[in-house]
Amino acid sequence: MDFRLDIIGLLEPKVSGRKADDIIAKLGFQHSHHIEAKGFSGGIWVGWKDTIQLEIIQNHPQFTLVKIRSGGLIHSILTVIVYGNPNPIKRKNLWEALKATIPSDNTPWMALGDFNALLSEKDKKGGSSIGKKCPYFGEFLESNNLQDLGFQGPSFTWQRGGVFERLDRVIGNEVWCQSFPQCSITHPTRIKSDYMPLLVNINLEFNLPRERPFRFLAGWAQHQDFSNTVQRSWSYNGDMYNSLNQLTESLNFWNKNVYRHIGVRKQKLMKALSAVKMKLETRIR
Repeated sequence: MDFRLDIIGLLEPKVSGRKADDIIAKLGFQHSHHIEAKGFSGGIWVGWKDTIQLEIIQNHPQFTLVKIRSGGLIHSILTVIVYGNPNPIKRKNLWEALKATIPSDNTPWMALGDFNALLSEKDKKGGSSIGKKCPYFGEFLESNNLQDLGFQGPSFTWQRGGVFERLDRVIGNEVWCQSFPQCSITHPTRIKSDYMPLLVNINLEFNLPRERPFRFLAGWAQHQDFSNTVQRSWSYNGDMYNSLNQLTESLNFWNKNVYRHIGVRKQKLMKALSAVKMKLETRIR
């Protein structure tokens, strides 16, 4: 194995029982849990090492919800490992069940795996039919204020013949994005499978640069050029942190050169007021 993994999730393994535990152990994971496959369909395995503390919170036919604690984490995190049913009718109840796992407090929440659903027509290439997006998936993300965390690597995670689809992805709540701004998702090379794996690295050891924090000024929204500046500057490239960093750099530049920094404007106004005051005092004398 080329990566130092603390936790692994395997979907649709086509075997179950004691054999599943043995395979997880041979991969180097001291602990395991699995939802049994029904025949040759479905099934979710989870394996983890002693480097983390993992608690199984909920088992569902289409996902496993776990709570993870680690010495490097300030708070525990919730992670959902998903295998959406390929049948759209059976998959329909997945979204409400996933919604119930999203915390209402400040707990980072992430869901990853094979959702077996397309978010956009661009998530499919090839084949005789156009990629049909799943409306329930999009509504689920929007109504719960969730973000697709993007990826690095090839655009599609599943291939069969000349048909390519992005069925696997990672999504997170706002707290996750704030807690792990350097979280990266990679699509490594697939080997002997129709699917590419998802590699998630939350990059706990990354040190953010110590610079003045970005602040949004309410007055910007009143400026006639502000909305155009945002539209020109925003570009989502699959990495939320880099996209936001690019936007804030553009807004800081715009603030300094177009809107003018509020401190500079205040100083000029104070100087002008002082000059007026001195003239008034001179006339009074």
